[in-house]
Amino acid sequence: MVLSRCTYVVLDEADRMVHVGFELDIQKALEHMLATNQKPDTGEAEDPEKVLANVESGKHKYRQTVMFTATMPPAVERLARSYLRRPAGKPQEDYIHRIGRTGRAGKSGVAITFLTKEISAVFYELKQAILGSPVSSCLPELANHPDAQHKPGTILTKKHREETIYA
Repeated sequence: MVLSRCTYVVLDEADRMVHVGFELDIQKALEHMLATNQKPDTGEAEDPEKVLANVESGKHKYRQTVMFTATMPPAVERLARSYLRRPAGKPQEDYIHRIGRTGRAGKSGVAITFLTKEISAVFYELKQAILGSPVSSCLPELANHPDAQHKPGTILTKKHREETIYA
């Protein structure tokens, strides 16, 4: 494989790869790829005719790097900051998607996230972020989920009703 000619780099489950010890291997592979072939953030880079002409001429074979990760521990954040053009994600926003071209130029787009009970600790904050967005809507499955009703760590007490015991 000639890494300097790669046009698409996908790091799927980056957090898991780092967790099992592949951080240095990922860095080594990415360092062997040319930084000059990163896809620019311009309209020309999105124009299908110009992209096709560039590919056919061999002039500008842009590399697009994407990373998918469920969590953003410091090691993954370092990778994102070092190798992604526009990294997104702060520790408090680990589960909020930043979809590059979705909804661009006034057009609508859809991003879908699958939530499992293993990450229910983020349900409340995720629900609040969605409800605070002028363009997003919160599905009832999240809005009504018990773990989305209160901040994690909140101790809930049940009201006891008075009972009269007759003996």
